[in-house]
Amino acid sequence: MEPNSLENSNLPDKAKDGVLPLVEKPCNQSHKSLAELNLQDVVNEDTTISNSQEHGDEQDLNGSKVSANLDVAEVEKQNDDLSADSEDLQNFLLKQTEVGEDAVLNGVDSDTLEATKQAARNGSEVIGDETDNLNVVFRFPGSVDENEVFSLKTSNKEPLYLHSKRLSSSIVDIDQLARCQHTAEDVAEVKSFSIALLELAFEKQTDISSNAVATIQQLGRKHPSTVLRTLQTYLSASESQTSTRVLSTILTIMDTTINPAIEAGHLDHSLATALVNLALNEMIKNPEPIPDIQLPASNVLVTVGTVYCKDVIELLCSRLQNGIPHPSILVSLASLATLNIYGTVLHLKNVLNMVVALLSTGQIKNSLLRCSFATALAKFSEALLFYLANMERAPDVSVQRDWFYEDISAAFEILFLQWLPCKATTTCQEILEALGQMSQLLSEERLEHMAPKLLPSLIQSYRGPVEPLYVSRCLALFLDAFFYNGSELPDATVHELLQALFQQMTIQPDYSQPSTVKNNYEVLRCLERLARVHLEKVVGFLLSKVEQGAEQVRVAALTVLKHLINSLKEQLEPHVAAIGAQLKLLCTSDANSLSNNVKKVLVQVIVAMAVQGHLLASDTIHSGRHIQLIAFLLKLCTLVPGSEVVPNSPSSGLDVFLHPLNKASSFRGSISSIPANVVSNDELRQMCENVIHLLVTTQSQMEDLFWPVLLRYALDPEHNRAFGVIARALAHLVTKKRQEPGGTIIIDEPTSTAIVARFFVLARSPVPYEKCSAILTFLQHFSAIVHPTLAQLWQVELPQLASQLKGNVMNQPDNQNGWLLSLEKLADVTLARIKLAAPEWTRLFATDLLDQVGLYGQQPLERGFLLHLIGISVYHGIIPQGPSYAMDFIMTSVRHQMIEESIGCASAMGWCARGHLDVALLRLQNLERNDYGRKSSGFLGFMKENRSEVESDMLKSTAARCYARIVADAPATELLLKVDKHVIRAIIHILQSTKDRLVRQEGLDAVASVAQALWPERLQERYVLAKRPDLLKETLVQLKSVSLADLSSQAGSPSELKRLVEISRFTVRALDALSALIRLPPVLGPDDQSTVLETGLERGIPLYAQLCQFAMEEWGMVDASLAANQLLIALENLTLQFLRSSLDPAMVDIIFSQLQPWARGQEGPMRRAALTLLKLTLATFFREVEFEPGAPTRFGQGHIMIAKIIPRCTDPESAVRDLAIDCLSLVLNIISKYLGYSGEYEKNSLEKLESLKTDMGSADPTAPLIELANLLNSKTPTSDVWAFLESAASGLNDPFATSSSGVSFVICLVLKVRGGEIHLRTKELLDMLLFRLKNVECPQTRRSILNGVCLLASHQRDVVTSALLSHSLPHNEDISDCWKALAADSTQATAVLDHLIDILTYAAPYEERGPHANEAIVSFRLLSTISALKSMCLVSQIFSCLQARFPHVFCLLILAQSCMLGASPPIHFPSNGADQLSFVPVNREAYRLNPYQMCADTFKSVIVSVQLDPLMEPLTEHRHWTNSGDLNAFCALVASMTALCTVFTAAHLPYMIVSFSNALKSSHQRHRLAAVAFYAELIHQRAVGRDLDVVIRGLTSSLPDSSLLIRRIALKGLGSLGDCDPRQLEIQAPSVLNALMEGLEEDGREPHDGNCGTVKEALEGLLRLVPVVSVPEVERLASRLALRVRPFFEHELPQVRQAAISLLAQLFIAGSTSSASDRLAEQVHATLTSLLLHLNEGDPSVVRACKLALREAGPLLDRNIEEGTVSIGRVSSMFQTHLPEEGRLNYLTFLTDLVKLIAVDCEEWITSNYLPAATSYFKSPAPELRANAALFVGLLCGASRSTIIATQQRNVSLSLIRLLHDPVKSVRLQAMNAISLMFG
Repeated sequence: MEPNSLENSNLPDKAKDGVLPLVEKPCNQSHKSLAELNLQDVVNEDTTISNSQEHGDEQDLNGSKVSANLDVAEVEKQNDDLSADSEDLQNFLLKQTEVGEDAVLNGVDSDTLEATKQAARNGSEVIGDETDNLNVVFRFPGSVDENEVFSLKTSNKEPLYLHSKRLSSSIVDIDQLARCQHTAEDVAEVKSFSIALLELAFEKQTDISSNAVATIQQLGRKHPSTVLRTLQTYLSASESQTSTRVLSTILTIMDTTINPAIEAGHLDHSLATALVNLALNEMIKNPEPIPDIQLPASNVLVTVGTVYCKDVIELLCSRLQNGIPHPSILVSLASLATLNIYGTVLHLKNVLNMVVALLSTGQIKNSLLRCSFATALAKFSEALLFYLANMERAPDVSVQRDWFYEDISAAFEILFLQWLPCKATTTCQEILEALGQMSQLLSEERLEHMAPKLLPSLIQSYRGPVEPLYVSRCLALFLDAFFYNGSELPDATVHELLQALFQQMTIQPDYSQPSTVKNNYEVLRCLERLARVHLEKVVGFLLSKVEQGAEQVRVAALTVLKHLINSLKEQLEPHVAAIGAQLKLLCTSDANSLSNNVKKVLVQVIVAMAVQGHLLASDTIHSGRHIQLIAFLLKLCTLVPGSEVVPNSPSSGLDVFLHPLNKASSFRGSISSIPANVVSNDELRQMCENVIHLLVTTQSQMEDLFWPVLLRYALDPEHNRAFGVIARALAHLVTKKRQEPGGTIIIDEPTSTAIVARFFVLARSPVPYEKCSAILTFLQHFSAIVHPTLAQLWQVELPQLASQLKGNVMNQPDNQNGWLLSLEKLADVTLARIKLAAPEWTRLFATDLLDQVGLYGQQPLERGFLLHLIGISVYHGIIPQGPSYAMDFIMTSVRHQMIEESIGCASAMGWCARGHLDVALLRLQNLERNDYGRKSSGFLGFMKENRSEVESDMLKSTAARCYARIVADAPATELLLKVDKHVIRAIIHILQSTKDRLVRQEGLDAVASVAQALWPERLQERYVLAKRPDLLKETLVQLKSVSLADLSSQAGSPSELKRLVEISRFTVRALDALSALIRLPPVLGPDDQSTVLETGLERGIPLYAQLCQFAMEEWGMVDASLAANQLLIALENLTLQFLRSSLDPAMVDIIFSQLQPWARGQEGPMRRAALTLLKLTLATFFREVEFEPGAPTRFGQGHIMIAKIIPRCTDPESAVRDLAIDCLSLVLNIISKYLGYSGEYEKNSLEKLESLKTDMGSADPTAPLIELANLLNSKTPTSDVWAFLESAASGLNDPFATSSSGVSFVICLVLKVRGGEIHLRTKELLDMLLFRLKNVECPQTRRSILNGVCLLASHQRDVVTSALLSHSLPHNEDISDCWKALAADSTQATAVLDHLIDILTYAAPYEERGPHANEAIVSFRLLSTISALKSMCLVSQIFSCLQARFPHVFCLLILAQSCMLGASPPIHFPSNGADQLSFVPVNREAYRLNPYQMCADTFKSVIVSVQLDPLMEPLTEHRHWTNSGDLNAFCALVASMTALCTVFTAAHLPYMIVSFSNALKSSHQRHRLAAVAFYAELIHQRAVGRDLDVVIRGLTSSLPDSSLLIRRIALKGLGSLGDCDPRQLEIQAPSVLNALMEGLEEDGREPHDGNCGTVKEALEGLLRLVPVVSVPEVERLASRLALRVRPFFEHELPQVRQAAISLLAQLFIAGSTSSASDRLAEQVHATLTSLLLHLNEGDPSVVRACKLALREAGPLLDRNIEEGTVSIGRVSSMFQTHLPEEGRLNYLTFLTDLVKLIAVDCEEWITSNYLPAATSYFKSPAPELRANAALFVGLLCGASRSTIIATQQRNVSLSLIRLLHDPVKSVRLQAMNAISLMFG
């Protein structure tokens, strides 16, 4: 095949199957477009390229304001452009809507199209045969609405976004559409949906547009070809330029839709042709870069090219032949070469010919275009290389590399020689990428020719702004191609390359920037390629850089060396020695100055050398160097935790190697003295430990090298932190060597004794497990080398230790102590056996122990164990220097501030004291003589103290531990001679001379150890310690030093728990010391016993409770529980020691008294601890007590103890309940035992108590409590009943409800049976119960106490009730509950209630005070009775007796409430003494009493009790009037209550009337007021009946009363007579009317009281009576009454005005048919002006009254008009028509029309009546009346003849002028209006 012949290609393209090639449509646009990836960077760098921005998409089409930065011309241009786009879209939509999309796509004749459009616009139906033209889609006007999507009335100029809102409903369910069958009709629908959605995609609202685009894309996945055709048709049909946004959206949708079309096989050739031509035209239409258009257009071309590759390439190449191509053409070719490699390479020769021809012209000057060419060449080269590498899968295997040599070489030279030196960064990067890829395709000669030029240029590029990654990648590709044929570079070039590449290696890769990591990899790749040819130069260069002091230089050099060691194993062998020597030098001389980063890379290099076999033990020449490298690894295993300290290195050290061109400031990355990623010490140590383990276990050739090195460093103290990894490695090696056949272990240095001593001491710490297990494994296998006896012993013992180590959690203190004892036992047995078998070895072992003390400077635990082993060695006598030297060595070697060493020293001294007590005590006495290091041993002691107080305290702590171990281990016979004289004195001195808690704790341990050592059972004799009082006193002092403030904190942080655990340890030591001292003879005195026990409990139990709280937390459960258990054991031990020291009831009483406060504690652990101790005490006493002659025969305190234990029997905690019942059983047993009964006597009682345990915890413990009470009643004698009840009463205030309720229930049961036996102390017991009751919150307990009060009342009722009534006010809840309890008792409720009614009847309402007292104080007796009545009424059982007495109680409470309104509560109340003048102190609570409210509450209680709940409503409504002193409100309350009584208690009314009749004669005004209010409301409710005469007489008799309020209410009641029976009214009317008329005369008598006197009530009464009384009565009073009510029209109260006007209206109604009509007509004219003016005032009620009066006055006006006039009835008719009751009145219009009629019909009354009356209102205080009067006057003056009003016009004018200055604006306006009317 010819290289340049594309026609004969074997490409399996669809063009060979008969498909026509894509035909290009002519295009007149310029051919410029956009580059692909880094296009925007190029645009920003090239100033010659401008980016045009379209503003049309940003302009609001709805008429919103344009931004201030756009001028008018720009705005108009944008609007025109967008309107054009909208017009094109609308025209296209109209076409699709009217005749169907296919008509547009496939062509329809213009006649048919025009006819269809015209028919659609005319609204007529399109008639035709569908078979005539299948492309026509008919639309019927009947189915189209103006608001539908496809509207036929769309204006071409209407903005697009107005229609998009209507089109929002066009987004359809695509999934539902996809389920339809793909018929021809479905295709049309898809096209319609696509067009509708497309319009929405151009919306400015992001959510609408994004959803529309997503829907179209989803539609395109189901129907790709249809959607693509629709989009292509729309773009092709656009008549004007489409906006960027619209075009970008459509092309993006096309791009995402083509792949589904290809996958479905729907991308046919015709569609592909249309899409490719469309995308190409849009891509190159604009020469400027527009990414939003050109990138999706290019993607369309590339995607189509994956199927029609040849056609797309030919189409794109055709653009390359027409001159300088558009950049997007090259980008598209490059992308196509990436996606379709096999298809593109077959046409690549022709493409390269065209590209090289274009490059050769020299016309490519634009950076953007150059970037595009470089990208295309790079992608072409990649595609070709891939094709050649995968030739077996290629469609044409005849393609050869040399076909492309010429074109690639030409392009390479142009890009390198002409284009590479440019300022555009992106262009340079793309050129470098192209050069690297193209270099793989250059010939060998061309590579040799270009290398001397290219390599310096690339080195120089590192200096420029180009990313180093592109330079490194280009360099790596070129070196690969250059060295492939065996070529070499000159030395100078190699040196330059090494300098440049190494400088890049010094840049730390930033993993957040992948380019830096890739650049580091490419640089290593370049160095490896360079080293394969020039290895010696590269290694020498790197070793020279390792010598540099800068961190980055060393890290870079070592990193490269590691890479070369791993990749060039055999080739690097000659240079290993030099590399190893340099590494050794680096590890030894500069190890302390290396940073962790350097160390980490150095370790990696060492590992690489070891893995590659460069570190062998057989290499004797370099074995020293190998040892140094391993030692370096071990040294790193000793790093302490924490981050590294970066060593100080001069910054100038980095500049030594830099090439001049690399010192530019613009290269990528940064070189600093401190790297960003610092390696921590922990990470580096863990890494080295893993490295050593892997090397030992995997590299068998290094075992002989590791063995001696590890043994030697195992005894090095500097490697203590690395001992774990050393032990693990040695254990592996020794195990492997012993298992190998013929394996030998050589030990030269150190010795076996030193190794055993070292490993045995380090086995002291059982954690970490891996370290200790490795030590045991090593010792087990190593023992065979030492001695057979040792091997025989350790082969048995060490596996057992290993199992103990594996099966326990060794970080627990107990497990560690057990581990120490196991090691101690093993050491004792080992030395005992080896001493006999190998004495010399044991002496050497002891000597090595002494010599190795210095190895444990930083390991106090191991150092202490070493001293312990020395003490064991002293005991076995294997110390060559003797015991004295050994003890001095021990005391001088210990560091007393280290607790572990101090404990080890004490253990050692204990072992020494077993055989050398005198020497041990003498050594401790020397410390005391020297004041524990604070006295100098210098000449005469004049030198200053040489130890601080802290150091002295630590020495004292060690001494105390030593004394404790000495007295515990020393022989008893020798100890008795020394204890009093030396030991006790020293211990007391230690306790008194220090404040440190730890030292004092150790001193207390020593005290306990001394006491335990002197116990009689241990000594087998009774030894009296003379200094026991001193020890006891000092121990108490130490225990009291634990202040309660230390125990007040709550469970919280772990630090708090730690502090409490420390305090508990100290407390336990003190309690143990006390217990041990108490056990010594003789017995302590009672005072000492009580003091010691009280102190122990005060310090122990609260601390126990705190620890139990921490034990509930998961994180503190173990430590807190352990500490709490130890503390409780110590308390039990102390209590038992006290009891056994004096086994008698007195000691039991002492212990019980001390435990009782804790048994009632708030916290469960306190109670549990107290009862645990009590149970232990009682059980021990019962078990061990023995009676002697003369002993007491009665356990007197037994029943008191039972009474105080009972609350705990119902405790909330089951454990406490069980303990309490056990204690009760024990007390009963003790009582029985004292009475001389056998154990079987109380067997049944004890069994009953035992059975109560489960029942006491049930929800209802009533049954077990009854059984318990019955048991106690049977066991308690009469003499002990009062003591039992008195003691049990204290349990009523138990903090727990279950406990207090249980006690109260038991008390009630005892009172019920035995209450008569304490009758002399009833009052005392009642006071006790009430005193306890006030602090009781449990409901059950309260009920039981109240039941007890009732039980007491059943025996002494008078005493109980008198005591309750004497309590101060307000009655607290306890007293109230007592009254409730009494009311609930049916036998006592009636008597108590009658007694309270008598008090309410006869008690004075107020306290007697002096004549000058101004304040009324309610009687205490009355108020207390009311309060008691309220409490009793709250009980439902009182219903029957209260219902029978309800009428009387109702009246009494009404009267009482009237007196308490505004009264003060009684501050003092009488005492119970005989002197009536004595008073108790002021009752402060009484100041807050509200007597009125108290009475009201009682009233409510009474009403509720008798089940008359409706009567409650008035009391609830009037709650805000309580005690305000408002009698009117009280009267309203009485009225409401009375009204309800007439409905719900009508049968009781006669009794109430009789009860209130006496109140009318009362001297108390409030009583009379209440009675009058009751009577008045009875009349109002028409509920008087036969008692009307009594009620009327009562009301009329109250009219002369001095109280205005009483008179008002009486008048109101009399006025209500109008609602009564007419037969009763006829009799009472005259007297009642006269009384009401008299009430009108009292207006203003007491203006301070309501400012209306009695007029309102009189008017309202008359208003009700006038309509119903007889006509003669009206005629008698009509004129006089009409004259009397007129002044009230101007009253300040609207209610009075409304009543007066309404009364006048009623007079008009009543008199219109009577003989008094003429006189009333005169009153009409007299009041007409007032009525008209008030018709427009603000109060609606007055307005309605005026309307009524005017309507009723009309007929009277007609009667006064002469017969025969034309205008008869016009005024009246107008009143009837325009003044309805609820209608709205246009006052101005009405008044204007009315005045016109008045001017004609009533002209004579204008000047005589109307005008003067109106002008008088000019001075009215109401502004609205002044304004109305001005308007009325103006209308009158304007409507009347001037001759009539001329005489008054002057006065009217002056008055109006004054109104012009009125302060109210509306008045001034009406005044001006009136003037205009007058003269208008």
